[in-house]
Amino acid sequence: MNTKKDVDFLVEQFIMDEKSIELNPFLTTRVMASLQNRKEVKVKQLSPVWRTAIVTFGVAMAVLIGFSAGGRYNTGEKKADVVLVRDDTMEHFAFCNEMENE
Repeated sequence: MNTKKDVDFLVEQFIMDEKSIELNPFLTTRVMASLQNRKEVKVKQLSPVWRTAIVTFGVAMAVLIGFSAGGRYNTGEKKADVVLVRDDTMEHFAFCNEMENE
């Protein structure tokens, strides 16, 4: 119970210390002026003609890339690659045939 009182006292002391700090009146005006200057910065915008040209160019490039990728697709039939390998020489299945290990 004593630690609860100590914690409460420390919290109250911290709050009082924070309230007693004197604020710099010029800080607020500097921050507000900085925010106002950021709002006033104008962003350059492209003319509608340039925007239309850039979008048209992008769409045309996408279509051309699509056609070139589609042209590379080969539908020709390929013969199946068949590999005939003796599995018993590659993998040891002898343990399956032994009845005495069961």
